[in-house]
Amino acid sequence: MVKQFPEVPVSQLRTQLDPESLPFETTALLEPLQGNVVGQMRAIDAIQFGMGMKEQGYNIFIAGPSKAGLSYIARTFLQEQARQEPTPPDWCYVFNFKEQDRPKSLQLSAGRGR
Repeated sequence: MVKQFPEVPVSQLRTQLDPESLPFETTALLEPLQGNVVGQMRAIDAIQFGMGMKEQGYNIFIAGPSKAGLSYIARTFLQEQARQEPTPPDWCYVFNFKEQDRPKSLQLSAGRGR
């Protein structure tokens, strides 16, 4: 026996919103979303805090369920921060003939370490 379901009218298939209930006249008046991210304020706050730590030895560790968009959020904010910061130098590690287990580091201007 096939179970019968009542037909749903088209008018009930989507949510209707009264535009008068919105506290703005047009979306052009709204502030843009931070990093185009919706619903991840705790992650955004943590990433911004981590980016503000300028001392050495601090890292940003991201953990969460897969497909939560956390990698996208981190990449978006880090790319924006990188645009505002001076380009760091390149570091190249070369063979140390005197101490073979301790490579020498060379600091070069950005883009020269190819």
